[in-house]
Amino acid sequence: MSWLVWALVVLVAVGGALYLGFTSGTKQVYVADVDLPAYHQLTEDDLELKAVDRSRLPRDAVQESGRDGLLGRYTTRAVKQGQPLLTDSCGPRLPSHAIMAPTVALPWTAETSLGGQLAKGDQVKVMFSPNEMPSSSAGPVVDALVLDLISGSSVVLAVRPADIATIATHRGSSTLSIARVAAYAGS
Repeated sequence: MSWLVWALVVLVAVGGALYLGFTSGTKQVYVADVDLPAYHQLTEDDLELKAVDRSRLPRDAVQESGRDGLLGRYTTRAVKQGQPLLTDSCGPRLPSHAIMAPTVALPWTAETSLGGQLAKGDQVKVMFSPNEMPSSSAGPVVDALVLDLISGSSVVLAVRPADIATIATHRGSSTLSIARVAAYAGS
């Protein structure tokens, strides 16, 4: 019977050691090296590998195998220096310098979200149909990149600086709709 007690003691000790090994200590993760604004595309200068206490590491912290897994992705919320990047606050990887344009938020509707089928990284055209003219008359078209989708609230787009005036001019007097030109395919 004593061998059974010893086996049980050893099993409990090994299990406890494994549990402590996985739940305590630190983990190396990438954190913001500087304060990052929302909709900022990540570069090498933005990231720092840092040991973070596992008990303070958020469950949804981005767990990339290396810096290359984060480069080209972008923030969808501001991130303070020293904070880990969170899964729900990072957009997909885009080609280098894809977000060099201003951002604009359009109201979330069936027409601007493609019935909820729009995705981050999609390339789209924003169309304005004047409310005061017959529905057959076409308004201006703006090329854009979908950066964020805030369900029920807004669709955040990167647009060319010259298109900000077009959007401001036609936003209140036109019906907005979006057409997907190219779905996000990754990079």
